[in-house]
Amino acid sequence: MKTWKTMLALTAAWGVLAFSHAIVPNKLVSGGLPAYTGTGSTDYLTDGFLTNWKSSSAKEIAIHVGQGPEKLLVNWESYGDCAWAVDFTSGCGHSGVALSNFKILTSANSSDGFDGDWETAATIQNNPVMARGVQIDFAGKSWFKLQSEGDVGQILEIEAFDMTEGGTDTWFFMGTSISQMGLKQQETDSTTAQLIHARFPEYTPAMLRGGIGCINSAEVVEHLGDYLEYAGNVKYWAIEMGTNDAWGGGDWNLSTFVANMQTIIDSAKAHGITPVIARIIATDSAKAGWQIHPRFLEALDSLVRENGLPQGPDFYSHFLEHPEWIGGDGVHPEANSGGKAMHRLWAEALSPSLRKKRLFGNSPCFKFHSFCSPASQRARQKYHALERGEKCVRPSRLGHGARGRNPTAWRFISSAGRFGALRPSCPRNQSPNLDSGFGEVGGGSLPLAEAGTRQARSPSSATPSAGTPRNAPVAKKASSETRQ
Repeated sequence: MKTWKTMLALTAAWGVLAFSHAIVPNKLVSGGLPAYTGTGSTDYLTDGFLTNWKSSSAKEIAIHVGQGPEKLLVNWESYGDCAWAVDFTSGCGHSGVALSNFKILTSANSSDGFDGDWETAATIQNNPVMARGVQIDFAGKSWFKLQSEGDVGQILEIEAFDMTEGGTDTWFFMGTSISQMGLKQQETDSTTAQLIHARFPEYTPAMLRGGIGCINSAEVVEHLGDYLEYAGNVKYWAIEMGTNDAWGGGDWNLSTFVANMQTIIDSAKAHGITPVIARIIATDSAKAGWQIHPRFLEALDSLVRENGLPQGPDFYSHFLEHPEWIGGDGVHPEANSGGKAMHRLWAEALSPSLRKKRLFGNSPCFKFHSFCSPASQRARQKYHALERGEKCVRPSRLGHGARGRNPTAWRFISSAGRFGALRPSCPRNQSPNLDSGFGEVGGGSLPLAEAGTRQARSPSSATPSAGTPRNAPVAKKASSETRQ
């Protein structure tokens, strides 16, 4: 009994160390509301999706959220070529016009978003990034609007969150073109925020996408001041980084990468931000001609462990198991399934921070409800039997893909009481299916109460050609230069 209690304590500390303080929800209060532009109203600016052929260039956009919130966090996403910033890297040429010089106004008595009395809640000048959030006072108000002085570019989405209770469910997704494409550029049926909300209805994460094609860890460090200025008012940085540092499959740049990542971690923590770091996405080596060196993965694991950070998604193992999620160049996420997989894997990794109940049950086995698709009923039944049993067994006995290509995909608590953690690993023709409510990773449908059904995007996603160097993004409307 003493051994089990010690093991449970260690397990809980390992799994939720950095989430020891529960996340405070910040309710989305603008979702699905009409956005008034002076020439009419739209609903695509508040539908939760970044459909690049549905954007607005109106200089005034007003939204009526009603009275109640005393503070609002107003987030916006602009298009450009889907990169967060156009000049943070020398490896790719990025384009786009940011919403740069404007005011956020509030009103208590407007009837249409344009009449009535308005007060200036915030003034933003020379903003260079495509996604950002600004907190404003909103006590006694019912309307807010963005009033621009110059070119506004293409605004894709505007969101407002109730911050009255000091919400901390705020996320900035820092990354390379892997995130630029997977989290913003590519079509998805449900975003990370929507997936979490579907499982935990009281939570509506505020999500800013910060992927920049071709950027590496050294360039992030070079621009850390900008990251902190324009994305430093969130509570969490969800970081995908390393593909460009590890490009080509060698480890010559490893020590520099580790030092840079430690600098990013230290800077985030110093500003009250918790980093959550993903394992580098695997390539399809048959197409790319190279694979991420194992030492980069080991280094990231060590950084997470030594800095007491929560576990991010294991992009490497999942994409290695599912090369169909990788595009034609062997590096970037595939247009139809890769982005969906990334959103779901992030949702799976971040959701434990939102659970109010204890993560582990009373049995000696983990209650980590992650299984393969329904065809694998035998494995599912055996796992539930283990939950009810008195001991755990080696995962190879589950007949669940634990051996073969990825023998370390499952770690476990053996009957001798050794400590470990369960990770999903499925046959190549199946995908992890989360009983916790996230649907089938990488393309399965997810019934959402509010998300609805996506329409097909008008211009189809282009896939980088084989041999495209240095993690270069492929934009839907304009091609980008590649890193040489």
